Order: sequence, then C-alpha cells, then structure tokens
Amino acid sequence: MNQVVFIHTQMTSSAYRLIWLNSNRLYQHLELELGSRFGPTFEEVLQKLQKFGSHILTLIIWSQETLTTDQLQRLLALVPNVQELAISCLAIETPRNDPNRLGAPCPKLAKLKHLQLSVVSSDLRAIRDALRLPSNAPQLEGLALCNDDGSFADVLRHFSGQLKRLEMNSATERLFRLHFPRLEQLKLRPENRHEQLRWSCFEFFQMHRTLDQLSIRCATPRDLILTIASHCRRITRLGINVASFEPGELACLAQLTKLRRLEFINKVQPHVFTGCTPMASLDKVRFTSSDPRVGVFQGLHQLAPQLTCLELVEARLAVPVVHFICENFSQLEVLVFDDCEMEPEALERINQLPRLQDLRLIGSSLRDYSKLPPTNVRHLTISEWREFTATEMVNIPESFPMLETFISIGCSINDRGVEMLHQTFPKCSINITRR
Repeated sequence: MNQVVFIHTQMTSSAYRLIWLNSNRLYQHLELELGSRFGPTFEEVLQKLQKFGSHILTLIIWSQETLTTDQLQRLLALVPNVQELAISCLAIETPRNDPNRLGAPCPKLAKLKHLQLSVVSSDLRAIRDALRLPSNAPQLEGLALCNDDGSFADVLRHFSGQLKRLEMNSATERLFRLHFPRLEQLKLRPENRHEQLRWSCFEFFQMHRTLDQLSIRCATPRDLILTIASHCRRITRLGINVASFEPGELACLAQLTKLRRLEFINKVQPHVFTGCTPMASLDKVRFTSSDPRVGVFQGLHQLAPQLTCLELVEARLAVPVVHFICENFSQLEVLVFDDCEMEPEALERINQLPRLQDLRLIGSSLRDYSKLPPTNVRHLTISEWREFTATEMVNIPESFPMLETFISIGCSINDRGVEMLHQTFPKCSINITRR
C-alpha cells in the first residue's frame, strides 16, 4: 500500500513536479495540497489521476485558494472507488454565470463511506449540492462537519439510520432530536469550551447505547456523565470537559468497565480522581490544556497505575510533576509532550521508565538534550520550529542509544547532522521534514 503526501519542505517546485510526474506507483492513499508554492498544479493532478485514480481509496484535499465546484467534480470523476474523502479549502465557488449550474453532474460516490468537510459555513450548501448529497452516497457511514450552519440538516436526517461515525462542531437541539441506531463514534466540538450542553441531550445518550467512542469538548454536566456511564456501557474511549467537577463526581466512571482511553479537555482540579476506584481496563490517558499538578497524577496512579500511554498537550509542567510520572508509572510505553512548557531537568529521571519505547517531544520548550540520561527509547519524535545544532545531534545518540526511528518535523537540521546520525545508527529509520 503506497501513500504520497505533499508537504512544505525545502525542495524546489520543479523537484516536486518531477517526483509527481515521473512516478509510476499506483497510490491508494493520496493527500493533495493545491495552490501552494511547491505543490502540483490542478491540471497536473488531473493528468496523474487519469492514470491511477481508480486505485484511490482515500483522498484528502487541502486547497489554499478558492476551489470551484467544477474542479471538485472533475477530481471526483477520476476517483470512482474513493471510500474516504476529506476536503479543506479557503472557499467553494459555483460558476458565476449561473449559481444554480454546478457544471457536469457529480459522479456517483458509490463506495464513499466517510466524508469530512472543513469549509466556511457559507460554503456548506454549495459543496453539499456539488456532491449531490444525500442521494449520491448510498454507503456513507461517517460524516465530519466543521462550521455547520444547518445546511446539512436534511443530509443528517437522511443518513441517520446508517451513520456509525459523526463529528460536529455544534451541539444543537436539531441534532439531539435525531436517532442514530448504528452510531459508534461521536465527537461534539463546539468552539466555546464553556458552552453547556442542552438538557435534551440526556435523552439522546440514553437512546444511543451502541456508542464505543465519545468526545465532548464543551462543559460536561455531572448529571450527564452519570447518564453516559449508566447507559453507554460499551464506551472504550471517552473525552470530557470536567473543569468544574467536585471531588467524587467522577466515581461513576467505574461503570465503564471497557474504558481504555480517557481524555480530559480543559483544566482539571487536583482532586479530580478523588473517590474513583481502580480501573483495570484503562491504558491511555490524555490531558489537554490542563496544567495538571502533582495531585492529579497521584490520583491517576491510584486509578490506573498500569497506564501504557500518557499524553500531555498544551500544559505547563513543573519539574516535580514530570519526576512523579517517571518514578511511578513504570508500565509506560508511550510518553507524549505536545506544546508543553518544562525545564530541561524535568526529564532527568526518564530512565526510570524501563518500558518506555516511544517518546514524542512536539513543540517542546526543552532545548538541552545533554541533561537526558540514557534510555531504552526506540522511537523518538522531535517537532520544533528552530535550528538544530550539531551539538544537539551529538547528544541524541548518547541519550537514546537504542534508537530505531527518528522523526524530525519542522527542525532545521543540516546535512552534516543527518550524516552524523546515520553513522551512529546505520539501521535507524530517519525521517526529516524540514520547515
């Protein structure tokens, strides 16, 4: 299975086109960036899709400029077997001479199972009509909408009996009046995290016992958590916003005996796990925008000392917090710091995690890798928008002697630094994505 991804690098535009035009591989998963300085032109994309478009199963379109409905339909005509389609663009434009004319009829999206649309709300109606929804996608099982303005109300109603995955950036009365008997995954992500869910949603969750994955970005009332825990017993992944929860109000999670992954969206109080009983099924926890203190992890250790994956996102982490994690969660295999602020000495005890295999430092404020002791980490990801010095490259093999995969995203690393890493780890897979 092959995949091509167009991304910003230091390669020239001509080099990109040469790679694209000369490739004879039959890609199944294609991510296109249209309108960028280095990406292919629209006509070049059409030219290539005429050769292997029938093999495409996943198509992701990123456009930094206006995409017309005619262009969209010409693209889709060349990928008749696409199963997953994602469209993110600056704007959608219908033909100027006749707003009601959408060019050539959109081909039947007979095998489309998942559709994701990231466009401004004023363009949703145009893209809905360009795709000839709902009648044009008989097998649709998943729908993700950003900036929904109600244009897809009829589409949601039409597909309500077959949708398994649904993602919305709004939680409206109109949504909660619908019934999705096959729904397994639901994400509600209103822009305002402090927005309270409507009371009508309680009956909605009482009816949807088939849910396997649930994420609610806005403020989640205590009584709603009780309702979910009582009626949605199949949940294995749960994301909730519990910023205002009092001690003991999460104890109901004990009813979710299949829960494996738990995410906290927004800040959490140090007492958030007070009253909770151990959950043997839980193996991954993620904190987003939470700035957790030591007390949070003390409670988490009581709840799930067996955690194998811990992710910390957009957090300010004091040195004692990271030290506690390293000293107590001995089963951790994956540790992620994503856009976190912490001092260099915070990770000086990381070697106390004997099973740690995968370490990801994304947008980290960490600068001095010489303070890291040797670890068993085999997969290292570093994503920072800055210059990476030769000295730092020398420190990487010293701190990560078992390295098998090194991924660098956004870092400016010169060829000498890459060559040095290759000489130290001849069998290491090195993936450098420059800014």
